[in-house]
Formats: sequence, C-alpha cells, structure tokens
Amino acid sequence: MKIKMINLYGIDDVAWYQKVGKYCFQMTWLEDQASELTLEEAEDILKDKDWYCKQYNAEDMCVV
Repeated sequence: MKIKMINLYGIDDVAWYQKVGKYCFQMTWLEDQASELTLEEAEDILKDKDWYCKQYNAEDMCVV
C-alpha cells in the first residue's frame, strides 16, 4: 500500500508519502520512491488526514 496526496500545495499533481527513518516522512513526486506501508501503518497515518491536507494545502489523501 502507498499513500498519495492529491494537489499538494495546490499544484495539480500527485505526491507520495515516503518514510524517512523511523519517525519522519517527506512527500515525493515520484511514485517509485513512495514507501510500501502495512495496513496498520496506512490507517495510522490516515487518522490525521484532515490535518495533513490542511498543513500541505492538499485536496485529498488516500491509500492506493
């Protein structure tokens, strides 16, 4: 599973969630650099979906 963020910073494109170390992350424009997540990891991240979308001025965030 991967997480994508739609229209990050209002840019008409898709960005991907990439883990950096144990507790950090960044968004990447390249899908092949996105982190493969377990169901539990994805669910935990998406609990804060509204906050992430507001923080990054994104339209939506979802699992693919």
